[in-house]
Amino acid sequence: VYKTGDVVCYRSTGIIEFIGRKDHQIKLRGYRIEVGEIEVGLEQHDYVSKAVVVLHEDEGQQQLVAYVVPTPTTTTLDAAELHRFLTGRMPAYMVPSSWIILDAFPLTPTGKIDRRALLAPTRSTLPFNQFVPPETHEEEQLAEIWKEVLKVEQVGRHENFFSLGGHSLLAMILISRVRKVFGIELSIRTLFEAPTIAELSEQLGKRISKELGRILPTSSRGARPLSFAQQRLWFLEQWEPNSALYNVPSVFRLRGPLHVDALQRALLALVERHDGLRTIFQVVDDQPCQHIQTLEELASPGLTIIEVSNKAGETRDATLQRMIAEETHRPFDLTRGPLFRAQLLPVALAEAILILTLHHIITDGWSMEIFLKELAMLYAAEVTGTPANLPALPIQYADYAIWQRNWLQGDVLAKQLTYWRQQLDGAPPVLELPTDYPRPVVPSHRGAKHRFTFSADLTQHLRTLSHQHGVSLFMTLLAAFQVFLARYTGQPDIVVGSPMANRTHEESEGLIGFLVNTLLFRTRLDGNPTFAEVLGRVKDVCLDAYAHQDLPFEKLVEELQPERDPSRNPLFQVMLQLQKNDVQVLTLPGLEIERLPNPGGLAKFDLNLFFVEDGQDLQGIVDYSTDLFAASTITRMLDHFQTLVKALIANPEQPVFAVQLLTEAERHQQLVEWNDTTTTYPSESCVHHLFEAQVAERPNAIAVVYENEQLTYAQLNQRANQLAHYLQREGVGLEARIGVCLERSVDLIVSLLAILKAGGAYVPLDPSYPQERLAYMMEDAGLRCLVTTAALQTRLPLGNCRIIAVDSEQTRIPQETERNLQTRVSPENLAYVIYTSGSTGQPKGVGVSHQNVIRLFQATHEVIHPTAQDVWTLFHSYAFDFSVWELWGALHSGGQLVVIPSTIIREPDAFHQLLNAHQVTILNQTPSAFRQLSEHMQALGHSKPPALR
Repeated sequence: VYKTGDVVCYRSTGIIEFIGRKDHQIKLRGYRIEVGEIEVGLEQHDYVSKAVVVLHEDEGQQQLVAYVVPTPTTTTLDAAELHRFLTGRMPAYMVPSSWIILDAFPLTPTGKIDRRALLAPTRSTLPFNQFVPPETHEEEQLAEIWKEVLKVEQVGRHENFFSLGGHSLLAMILISRVRKVFGIELSIRTLFEAPTIAELSEQLGKRISKELGRILPTSSRGARPLSFAQQRLWFLEQWEPNSALYNVPSVFRLRGPLHVDALQRALLALVERHDGLRTIFQVVDDQPCQHIQTLEELASPGLTIIEVSNKAGETRDATLQRMIAEETHRPFDLTRGPLFRAQLLPVALAEAILILTLHHIITDGWSMEIFLKELAMLYAAEVTGTPANLPALPIQYADYAIWQRNWLQGDVLAKQLTYWRQQLDGAPPVLELPTDYPRPVVPSHRGAKHRFTFSADLTQHLRTLSHQHGVSLFMTLLAAFQVFLARYTGQPDIVVGSPMANRTHEESEGLIGFLVNTLLFRTRLDGNPTFAEVLGRVKDVCLDAYAHQDLPFEKLVEELQPERDPSRNPLFQVMLQLQKNDVQVLTLPGLEIERLPNPGGLAKFDLNLFFVEDGQDLQGIVDYSTDLFAASTITRMLDHFQTLVKALIANPEQPVFAVQLLTEAERHQQLVEWNDTTTTYPSESCVHHLFEAQVAERPNAIAVVYENEQLTYAQLNQRANQLAHYLQREGVGLEARIGVCLERSVDLIVSLLAILKAGGAYVPLDPSYPQERLAYMMEDAGLRCLVTTAALQTRLPLGNCRIIAVDSEQTRIPQETERNLQTRVSPENLAYVIYTSGSTGQPKGVGVSHQNVIRLFQATHEVIHPTAQDVWTLFHSYAFDFSVWELWGALHSGGQLVVIPSTIIREPDAFHQLLNAHQVTILNQTPSAFRQLSEHMQALGHSKPPALR
């Protein structure tokens, strides 16, 4: 609330309302400014009854529009005075750029202002009620520059550059024009701080002329040096020859009468006009150089017509997609050229596909706009027989490369390097995004695309938030993206790359060549700042980076010499881009032209997030490395990103590390579905009961195999019942802890099952354990008796434990009945006790009940869906808890259990042969054991066991 002489502001969303002289208050909604005191002096404007300010958008351009109603006694309302009054008291981006005077506000039936009925602004309302022309010669010159850059008919001295559609790219062009006309170097920060002609003119008067030197044509011929950007691509080509990673394709569907000869001549004229399209790269005196060919030297400078050839069973669309992919992924030879190809695929009588493919070393995004624009003009000239009237090029790309190397040295280079060294000092060398797959040592650069959309409503909120905080839309997207990356990685220091057109000189604006530069934006999120604070940090980072964008990224890498990792891009691994949708459009007279999506399939970075302003929406495209990410992961990440953006917009004052990231569906899954512990399982069954059910269903199926011995389910049940009855005669009762010390064998499985049938709980004692450990476990468990063999008995510290040697008792045990036992054991009773490793002290015995085991199998079986046809292995020691899942998992599902002999466990070749021989379908191992088996199979050229699922 504004009051006379001071101000108290609150943050919200919506509109801005000024309430006039009567109560000396102005209420603001939608603007964000810091709490503080300012001099308002509203009593100076008694003639204002009420004003409403809304954000208006027309053809992608935004502006604040003030609708003002004067008091009944006011005869004239001086909007210019109002504009001047607000200027200086409020940030420039908060001052309305258009003023509309109304007799009264339109009202809804409920008596509220009907904002939908408010008139749209016109040119006559800019910057307020009357057009204010430039006042000085400097302002007139600036107005001419603005009209040229913004492509508008007239510009008043109070109009805001960014409200008229200006953005960072256009700001760089404007700065280039100012440099040429005034000989003064402005920073983009200055333009943000002084966005009107009047304010910028005042700044010009304070500047000292700074001579940068124009780029002049050179008279030298023969070998010419590479630009720094070209040098890096040339090096990468030597490192990885015959790669299509840096192909720049454009694919168009042409419908209508195409003049093929005219298109051919237009392409030749374009190649002749731009030296870069005739450039190849050769080594002279051990240094790579540019060599500009003549038209006669070019191997194939024009259009190639390729007949469409279907393969067997291939549809026409599939054929076209295949041929487009083959052409756009065909590598270039930098030493021979040409580095530009044009293919025409005739599809029908009046339909064709035009494929333009250039190597990145001679082009960039800006260049492709020039290429398509001039191709269209040259084609139209050929068709109509009239001159194309293209302006002469003041320089060629080789001139730019020579200027760059001559200019970027000494104090100029030192100043640039000083900034970037300070900016990147201590920056994390890698962004640790969680990946689906291990990062390969040498990336394949295989990639894929994912497309998504920010709705018109979400996009409008982003633009509104940007306007409120005095930042560009790109800065807001960058801030949100860096917050997102920090949340995903846990790193509070984020570096993101972004391409800049780098056309800072007017002479370079019409060139086709590789001028684009990569800027690094490093934002620190330490201290858990609010998103509003992050926007301020990002704005400062961007403006400083724009002011030091002349240092090529390649030169920066060369000077900083970061530790090189062939699996990662140096200094940054993630990129963000934003562009208008009115670029790279091909228009040929008489033809209907549709731009087709590029085939893709390649990725230079881990992630490249690309936004296109498409009308009211933001269209998003993500190029990602399929070496690292699965498609489902990228989809989920972008859902999280969009959720985060919505939350940041809704409340930019909340700390960024507290913002909700999960979607509503994921929140419901985690808080409700995964937290629902109510479930049902066989509450009356024990471990041996489920085995007995399988005996009744498939008595003759093989249950257990060890070397040359095997038992059916019926045989295993009979032998376990006999031993169980024998144990009961020896006094084994409910939850009696019975030790088992046996080598791997069929007898081991019989013994474990018999103890459960008798009502006891088995305690596994691996005979390979040291005697001290075995003695401790036997004493600590309070064993009633011990099942072992005569040979092992002599090695065990027996104490008072009753010994049952299964081999010595072979005459007595088979005399017991084979019938199932009827015991009082219940699911709550103890099934076994397994001891921990003791790595943190003494081993600890962990008791597990029957119902715990059954619950384990209910959960895991929902994932692996075991059947009676499955073959399992008992690989682990039965004193290791994973053996429980192996052993009882097989016998509960009616499958076959193969007990792995101890002599094979550590022999990968023999183990692999056993897996094949028994057709094992379910295998459980630790990661280290899996790695050992996998490496052995790879070394011998073996595939995985064929039955393994």
